[in-house]
Amino acid sequence: MNCEIEFLPVGTGSRPGDAIVVRYGEDNNWQLIVIDGGTLDTGKDLVVHLKTTFGFNVVITHALVTHPDTDHASGMREILEGLPVENLWVNLPWNFAAEARPYFVDKNWTEQGLANELRKELKWTGLSRQFLCLF
Repeated sequence: MNCEIEFLPVGTGSRPGDAIVVRYGEDNNWQLIVIDGGTLDTGKDLVVHLKTTFGFNVVITHALVTHPDTDHASGMREILEGLPVENLWVNLPWNFAAEARPYFVDKNWTEQGLANELRKELKWTGLSRQFLCLF
């Protein structure tokens, strides 16, 4: 089996980062994994890159969001809207509202209120994909 790993720059200035594309398989049986999508702007660029590099009928086997920071997760929205994705791997931060609450400056959050706000902020509408929970 062959494997290629590509690190793509995302973000600029003081917020640089990368998205990772892993292609593995043989001959006409290639699978693609995209790890993180960068910002909304770089997510659009990543979609163009993937289509240009792997063909306009490219299918992402696994898309993985390592954590919900905007420079990792926001661009994944563009990937999910611009390409077929078979599996999305993402943690569900609202499941950890109780543990996360002490780290917020606003100490008035209730556990349920924070969980609801996280659901609302991270909602990807219109998706009918298989979601896999990492945590």
